[in-house]
Amino acid sequence: MTEAPLCLMLPGTLCDGRLFDPMLEIWSSMKVHRHVKVASLHELLVDTRDWWDKQLSTMPEQFDVLGFSLGSVLALQLLGIAPSRVRRLVLVAGNSGSGNSTHRERVCYQRTLWESEGPASVAAQMLAQASPNAATDDRLRQLVLDMASQTPTTAFIAQGEVNANRMDSSQLLASWQGPLLLVSGAGDPWCGSDKQILIRSFCPSARWSELPNCGHYIPLEQPRLLAKLTDSFFSEPDSPQR
Repeated sequence: MTEAPLCLMLPGTLCDGRLFDPMLEIWSSMKVHRHVKVASLHELLVDTRDWWDKQLSTMPEQFDVLGFSLGSVLALQLLGIAPSRVRRLVLVAGNSGSGNSTHRERVCYQRTLWESEGPASVAAQMLAQASPNAATDDRLRQLVLDMASQTPTTAFIAQGEVNANRMDSSQLLASWQGPLLLVSGAGDPWCGSDKQILIRSFCPSARWSELPNCGHYIPLEQPRLLAKLTDSFFSEPDSPQR
């Protein structure tokens, strides 16, 4: 059996806890016993500090963090708010850079599409762009569309604004001394190898695993590999310095 502290999981844009179900099922089959809390991005605010204060009020003094995509942006924010609370950090399809004009244009287009054709159309386009191979998997595609359809409009707007307005996190990474694992998909056009190499330039001790035959939606495309990588990482003993 593997034991580890509570793990806070942060899903991505238009996603909820179902994003992590395949990985959690594999943990269960591996006899991994780990307490997990999946944060709800349905309650996310454009000013994320109040949202983070609410999350932290229910968390133990120290815990592990796994953030996917927008969740990785939020996880990096946490390093600026309460770095000592984070024991180990996993960034899945992460990007430490600041928001830019491309992100703003994407958010504006997605909002127009949401208003004209609905949330499922936004999710279908995101999936086709970021994980084209996965977009042909009917079960995976339907799950992504279902998660989007159950996302409140206010949450969708907040998620887009947080992504487009995010700050550069390079200095937070450079100053944080905890263990860091990066996981990316070899076919991810948004958060691929260039983004991971940049993160490692600020945090050279970070470990990086690039998964083959995988786009952006790693928890759904490669849940078994992600489960094994994260279980091994979270189960390591802390160093004496920590």
